[in-house]
Amino acid sequence: MIKRKNLINSYETFMAESFFGLGQYKAKLFMNSLLKKLDAQIKMAPGDTELVNRRNALKFLRAILECENCNINAKKYFNTKSFSYSDSNYNRKRELIIELLSVAQNLGVEYGYAKSNDPATKHIVYFDLPQTGEQVSFHSNLDQNVIKNVPEYKKEWDKQTNSSLRKIENAFCVIFGSELKKKYKIEDKQNAATLASESNIDIVNNKKCVHWVIRQRPDKKYIIVDAATGEVLHDAQGFGFRSSDKAYNFGHQQYSTEPDDNHQHGDIKSLELF
Repeated sequence: MIKRKNLINSYETFMAESFFGLGQYKAKLFMNSLLKKLDAQIKMAPGDTELVNRRNALKFLRAILECENCNINAKKYFNTKSFSYSDSNYNRKRELIIELLSVAQNLGVEYGYAKSNDPATKHIVYFDLPQTGEQVSFHSNLDQNVIKNVPEYKKEWDKQTNSSLRKIENAFCVIFGSELKKKYKIEDKQNAATLASESNIDIVNNKKCVHWVIRQRPDKKYIIVDAATGEVLHDAQGFGFRSSDKAYNFGHQQYSTEPDDNHQHGDIKSLELF
């Protein structure tokens, strides 16, 4: 239950904060527009393998992002009054997995299935993301006529939970990030390693190592601040986070820190993560 709640909270933050702060909605509009552009270019130059590969990569990333969205929405509304909406998301998730299997084969990324130990599902379907090689997986009950054509996945699960959205965003930004920033006129900033070297902040797994705390503003919104200096590290683009949980989940994704054993979301003044 806690795992599902954390997944849903991180999803809501991702919707607003991902893709260079543009949010998922604008990123999806960009994906659809770029896909139409690539389709038109391929019609003009059908033998251009680079264009075909870029289109396949974009189709794959768009589909796997939608698949994860359906996965989270299905969990969010499971056993609620909107159960039918949950069920329709699970059905759409299965359709997208089948689509992804086809696109993955054309794209040349590694993919496959393994048997699930979860009694509610038969299979775990794995996909390696283009360029980054990071792993995304989905539990599902695929028909036997589908699964018989899918190879067994040869790698072990990477044991990363609630990480699919970040991985998909990262792969997209590696391949199409410069075009997205150009579209929305986002200026390039110094990379995290350079910023860290200037401010004496260490980097672990591309995350800043910093002692951070959550504070509540007078308007009842929450922000993340540097515990040592009081500097505001993130305030959700000035709007503030609506809950301490949302601030915590965002900070946990951005900074290489873990909560201490006495962490309590309700005790904002003493909420410190090491």
